[in-house]
Amino acid sequence: MKKDQINLDDSDLIDLMLKEPRLIRRPIVKIGKKIYFGADGKTLAEILSSDK
Repeated sequence: MKKDQINLDDSDLIDLMLKEPRLIRRPIVKIGKKIYFGADGKTLAEILSSDK
């Protein structure tokens, strides 16, 4: 990705996901100050439930 794609609005992000579906299959999730790459649904559920 190009450096200028860091500050995109929702519409731009959706367009980017349509062009690069791997972004959906390998999500990047930020929770607080931690960033998780490619976490599956089960892992994300565990992270979210332990974050409370």
